Amino acid sequence: MAANAAKQIRERLREVKDPEIGRSIADLNMIRSVEVSEGRATIQIALTVTGCPLSTRIRGEIEQKAKEVEGIREVEVHFTTMSDEERNQLNQQLRQGHAAQADPFPKTKVVAVGSGKGGVGKSTVTVNLAFALKSLGYSVAILDADVYGFSIPHLMGLTGVKPTVVGEMIMPPERDGVRMISAGALYGEDQPLVWRGPIISRMIQQFMTDVYWADPDLLLIDLPPGTGDAALTVMQTLPKGNLLMVTTPQSSAAHVAGRIGHMAEMVHFRLVGLIENMSYFVCDKCGERHYIFGQGESEKLARQLEIPVLGELPLQTEVRVCSDQGIPAVLVDDALCENYEQIAERLTAQLGLRQRVVS
Repeated sequence: MAANAAKQIRERLREVKDPEIGRSIADLNMIRSVEVSEGRATIQIALTVTGCPLSTRIRGEIEQKAKEVEGIREVEVHFTTMSDEERNQLNQQLRQGHAAQADPFPKTKVVAVGSGKGGVGKSTVTVNLAFALKSLGYSVAILDADVYGFSIPHLMGLTGVKPTVVGEMIMPPERDGVRMISAGALYGEDQPLVWRGPIISRMIQQFMTDVYWADPDLLLIDLPPGTGDAALTVMQTLPKGNLLMVTTPQSSAAHVAGRIGHMAEMVHFRLVGLIENMSYFVCDKCGERHYIFGQGESEKLARQLEIPVLGELPLQTEVRVCSDQGIPAVLVDDALCENYEQIAERLTAQLGLRQRVVS
């Protein structure tokens, strides 16, 4: 009876995934032992690192799965830590075939989000678009290539959350299933990075090859504004990348945005569309739209580059407040979420992705 219950528990534990790696704890050889006696299950689990920040979450899921087995009334979970040799083996398992690929993301649609100048809300758009894509059923991750001006950790509410490192493989932090890596996850939020171009390029390449991304459907890369080293490194490293441009209605913003569009064409990066941010302001008293920064420049740029305008986003106080608090606005504003989901649907159509069925 006890042996059969222990076997059933092991089978149920196959459904428990390591939150950072996204694979079954059974496949990762984390289950050390399962013993059952008089309705009590004692389970020993080997964590990848000492003091795993998500051990409480793992414990809860293990207890839940074990209690699904008939006759199990109590569950004790004891944690130990993998040896250096076991971690090295796991590192090799995670790396297998990854670094050797000419394309580091052969199964993923990569979309670099770029702008000609700063201040257009590119990073805010990147984060909210990622969560809109997630709500449509896609697996999504964000690579923050804006090394000098990183803001993705703050916008996702992940400030101060450090990635776990298994061997030489970095496990990216995540929020609600959206993974993220950024210089801001490795260094302090207020620490200036006084680096020259070659170091920036090496860090971005390391983010591509030494981070365990788990083959998401889409990887959004938040580019720094302009056409500098970081943007060039991304475009030259990814042979099948796509560029999504973000601009605002002013003619100056649209004009400089055209530069990164032409740069993408020069290195054979595919242009998939344009998002106009801060397009208009809706008066909270009369409901009328006010086009504070003008109209028509983004459409003109899109025609020149022969790409579609995927959407127009309003200028909203709520977005600023949510961003300051580290909350993606689409998670709390239904109207904005609908707007972003429409953009997400148009983007995935441009990328040729099959529509997902959300349960």
